[in-house]
This record gives sequence, C-alpha cells and structure tokens, in this order.
Amino acid sequence: MRLKSWRWLAVALAGAMLSVAACSGGDSDDSGGGTIAFSQPFTNSPTRTAIVGFSADRAEELGYELLLDEANADGARQAAAIETWIVSEVDAIAVFTVPGGDTTALAAEALDKGIHWVNYGAPSDPQTSSVTFQNADGARRLAEAAAEWINERGSAKVAILTFDPSPLAVERSDLYKSILAEMAPGAEIVAEQDGGVSIEGGLMATETILQQHPDLNVVLGILDDQTIGAHQAFTNAGIPSDSPDVFLGGMDSPEQALALVKECGMYRATAALDLAALGYAVVDALVAAIDGSPADASLPYEIVRCGDDEALDRLLGQYAS
Repeated sequence: MRLKSWRWLAVALAGAMLSVAACSGGDSDDSGGGTIAFSQPFTNSPTRTAIVGFSADRAEELGYELLLDEANADGARQAAAIETWIVSEVDAIAVFTVPGGDTTALAAEALDKGIHWVNYGAPSDPQTSSVTFQNADGARRLAEAAAEWINERGSAKVAILTFDPSPLAVERSDLYKSILAEMAPGAEIVAEQDGGVSIEGGLMATETILQQHPDLNVVLGILDDQTIGAHQAFTNAGIPSDSPDVFLGGMDSPEQALALVKECGMYRATAALDLAALGYAVVDALVAAIDGSPADASLPYEIVRCGDDEALDRLLGQYAS
C-alpha cells in the first residue's frame, strides 16, 4: 500500500466537508464490502496512474472492490466500460467524461437502476454528487504568476495553448486572457493554438508559433503536458532551459512538470493538485453516496514555483511507487 501522508491535506468542499468520518464513520476496515467503479479515461497519463492508485488504496482501506477502465481517452471505449458496470450492477460509478463526449444517458441509466453516479471534473445533471477541482481559481493564480513576471520585465509576447473540446480547458484559457489583460498591460497575446492534451501536441503547437513569433517568451498551457511540449520546443530552438527570458507555466502538475519547475529554469510555475487527496475524495464520494449521505467535493490548486522545495518534494513524492 502506498504512502498516504498527504491524504489529510485540507480539501475545500462545495457545501459540506467530505471526509473519512462523513463517508465511513471512521477508518475501520470492517466497513464496505460492495463494488465501486472509476472511469478516469486518460489511461497513459502518469497523473491518472497516481490518482487511481490512491483511489485503490482508499477502496481497499474501506473494504470495497474498485473497478477501473482502460478507455485511453476514447469515448466509445469509456461508454462500453460503463455499460458493463451498469449491467453488472456495481454500487456506484465515478466518471470523468472524455472531452467532447456525453455520458448523460449512461448516468440516467445507472441512476434508474439504483446505481449512484458521481461526476468527476465538473458537475452535470443527472448525478448523485460530484468531485471537482477549483478550476477557475487555479487558472487565475497561474495567470497572476505570469502577470507578475511580465510586469517585472515590462512586456512580453504570450501564447496560450488551448483545447476547445473541454469546457474546463476553455475556462482556463479564457481566464488566462482576462487576467493578463487586467494585470499585465505589457502582455501581448500573439497566438492562441490548440495543443491537444499531450506533450506532442504542445510541442507541435509551440514550434508552429515560434516560427511565426521567434520573440515569443511566455507560454501558458491549459495542461502541463502541453507546456512540457512547449519547453521542448524552446530547447529545440536553441533556447537554454535555464533562460531568464522565458516564462512557461501549466496546470495539473504531472511529475515531469514538477521536476522542471524544481530546476528553476524557464518552466516557472504549475498549478498543482494534491493527487492523494483527489484519489481519496473520489472513493469517499462513492462510499458516501452508497451510505445515503452524498456530498460534493471541490479540491483546491496550489501554485508551486522555483524555491518551493517542500511543496515540490511533497508533490513529487506522490508519484513514487
């Protein structure tokens, strides 16, 4: 069982505190005994691996069997897995819907059969409850960090890497623009380009932008995976990783992004999630629904930068096996 020293990090809740006591009446292994399922479809993401690992730990602790899918960001594969769970009459399902997908009908089907449905990432009707992130606050705080850096320099050429199929991503990119417009008058947004949800997507998008704007010196990705790709694009263009003249930042804190921030180079900030708290919150929400006391959870982001060694070490430790 993996280390759980972060699981009690304060978790902000929408409406009520979701905790072990609220969900299970304690940490006893005597509770539970049912089957729960969690669809987090980005199968190849190290962040996903860490989250579902902590969820598995929590399910084991509470005496529940946890089922996972292998959707690999494919909406049809995700739907097929969920249908299987519904047919087998699991007790509760948590779902992070593939961007651009629609699981509304599946949620209604599950609820009609008495299976609880917990939306992950964003609330959506119908549902029993949801586990979300404080998305707007995280995006705002990352943009404020970029604005602070830009203001110290006086001006900057900015690119924003987007991903329009995801409402969460659109909220992030819109906030980047509005915060920079409000707080950094010297910031000129020269490009907004879809960077997908991968390192490769961020690399290709940034290389294209750099060809058109070789003086680009700020990139904000709606995902750190995109920004890791942007970092590679800059180094491929001959810009040193420790350049003092570039600001790169992203959200969701995969291991590679945290490691780059710790190097104190041009990757200057990430809006980080506590993955242990998130993995635990998913299972606690499922169990709370089964126990008849559903509650919505909303987890906070923290901005980590060069020099935040305690936070960086704590967050990097969540990726240790």
